[in-house]
Amino acid sequence: MSITLASTRKEEGSQSKKAFKGGLWLAFMWSALYSMQAFCGGMIGELCRVAGGGFSGFLGSLNASGFAQGPGQALAIGRTWESFGIANAAQVGCFYAAVGYLAATIVGVPICNALRKSGRVAPDGTGGYEQEMEYAVYTGRGKTMGYQTTHRCNLDTLTTHAAVLMGTYLLTYLVVKAICSVISDKSVADNLYNMMFVWGIFAANIVRAFMRKTRCDYLIDRELQTSITNFMTDTLIVACMMSISIQMITHYMIPIILVCIVTVAVTAIVGFMFAVRSGEYYVERFMALFGFATGTAVTGMLLLRMVDSEYKTLVAEEIVWWNILQMLTAVVMGIAVMAPLIGFWSWMGINVLTMFLCFGGAEICGRKMKGTGSTRCSQK
Repeated sequence: MSITLASTRKEEGSQSKKAFKGGLWLAFMWSALYSMQAFCGGMIGELCRVAGGGFSGFLGSLNASGFAQGPGQALAIGRTWESFGIANAAQVGCFYAAVGYLAATIVGVPICNALRKSGRVAPDGTGGYEQEMEYAVYTGRGKTMGYQTTHRCNLDTLTTHAAVLMGTYLLTYLVVKAICSVISDKSVADNLYNMMFVWGIFAANIVRAFMRKTRCDYLIDRELQTSITNFMTDTLIVACMMSISIQMITHYMIPIILVCIVTVAVTAIVGFMFAVRSGEYYVERFMALFGFATGTAVTGMLLLRMVDSEYKTLVAEEIVWWNILQMLTAVVMGIAVMAPLIGFWSWMGINVLTMFLCFGGAEICGRKMKGTGSTRCSQK
């Protein structure tokens, strides 16, 4: 919700029309990578189940929720799966999410450095920023966190941002509670509560549209809202890691590590293969996509900043569109909640179909994008 609210205010110089195709490409690719991760993890898990050891295809396919959606969604879907008889799903999902964040750093950063050294990213005169990024602190007075949008003697700006965010969550809760009040089946109602993150995105988009319509979107500062998102993400990562049972993970260590290695490898290789055919700024686009597919939107923004330190390329605007369009392309993620009910092989079949459709959509978008603009990132 916080990520969605960060794009509430319409920034000057927006190139939304040009960025739409890039946002659609990101949405198709993210959904395709999600299904590919679920399929690869599911097949590895099923092979491990046949070989013995207590692991299963469902536990393997939970890697997609952990890698591509983050700890909150992995925990929510894992708990739902546990209610359907998939033991330890929540714990395994949290572990996948933690490994995903590590992969974004341990794998994503070296890839980024290699692409920079190869001359695929144009220099932008930010050598000082690179040094600050290396030591993880800003020199001198540092950077501003954001701008004040309300007078602090009446209502502090940080309070305003937190109030809008919590109000959005309250709206989400009231809507879900109202729906559940007319549902007699308790298990279905519980699953709706477990999917609060989905309803939250819809509620945040409604709040964003309302604020724009009433012209009060100036109350939300992008930089400050992003800092709030980062704070909550860091807190969530630590809480996720602290909730993992070492004993349970040790029991499943071999299949889980195998699933994680394959997931990171196919995500990086396939993502880059499609990115190079997406035209201008393909390096920036790939880094953002890899971050999305191994963590959250915050991870993608951080990796993007390594190659576009001030978010000057069109990719930053594409991510705003991605945040909206991914709700249309990621239908399979809604089905994932009920995967144990439809059966393992049906779940695998749905992911294969989604892969072909979304990869095809990404290829079409990539060809249209490649025909416009320059080829800055491909020139050494």
